[in-house]
Amino acid sequence: MGDSRLQPLVLSEDERLVLQGWAKRRTTAQGLAKRARIVLACADGLNNTAVAARLDTDRGTVSRWRTRFLQRRLDGLSDEPRPGVPRTITDALNTATGKVIGRLSAQHRAVDFRDFLDEIDRQTDPGLAAHVICDSLSAHKAPVVHKWLLAHPRFEPHFTPTYSSWINQVERWFAELQRRCLERGVFCSHDELETALENWIKTWNEQARPFKWTKTADQTIDRICRYCDRISGPGH
Repeated sequence: MGDSRLQPLVLSEDERLVLQGWAKRRTTAQGLAKRARIVLACADGLNNTAVAARLDTDRGTVSRWRTRFLQRRLDGLSDEPRPGVPRTITDALNTATGKVIGRLSAQHRAVDFRDFLDEIDRQTDPGLAAHVICDSLSAHKAPVVHKWLLAHPRFEPHFTPTYSSWINQVERWFAELQRRCLERGVFCSHDELETALENWIKTWNEQARPFKWTKTADQTIDRICRYCDRISGPGH
C-alpha cells in the first residue's frame, strides 16, 4: 500500500538495528518505542494511512514522525523540549567503579554535551587520561565539542553504535534508575522529580559497584544466533 507522492523512507542497516532495539526494549520510553515502530512500518513501504491502521494511531502522528525522521534521521525521533522543563539526564558511567556523574538539562544539544564534559573534567583526576565512550549522536561530534576536545587533550572520544556493549552498560544503569527511583516515586512537580533524581544518584554513588558480565562472549553470540534464526522464519 505504497504512495508514490511520499518521499521514500530507506533505512541503513545501522538505523534499522537501532530502531528495532528501541521498538522492543522494555526500558525504552513508550513514546520513543512507538515512533520507532512508525518509522519501521514506513520503511516497509506503507503509506501514512496504512501505518496508522497497523499501529492504532492517527494519520497525522505518522506523517509528523515520518517527516521528522526524513529531516533529521534518528535524532528527529526525540521529543521537542518544552521551555524550562528538564527532560534529559546525561550521565557518565565509570565502568571500573560503577560510579556515575549525572546532569539534568532541558535538551541534549552540542553545548549541553560540552558543558557536561566540563563537569566530568572538574570531577575527575586531572592527571588521568579520560576515554569518553559515547554513541554517534550528531551533538557529540559538533564543532563546539570538537573545539573543547582540542583544548582538553586528556579527553579522547570513542564513538560506538548505539546498540554496542559499552553503551548497554549505561542503559543497564538507566534501567536501575527507572525501577528503583521513577517507578516507585510520586512527583507533583518538576522540582520534586529533579530532587529525587539527584538524591538517587548520590545514594547510588555511595554504594556503587561495577556491572559485571555473567555470560561469556561465546554464550552471548550463541544467543544472538538463536534469536536471528527465530526471527528469520516465514512469519517475520
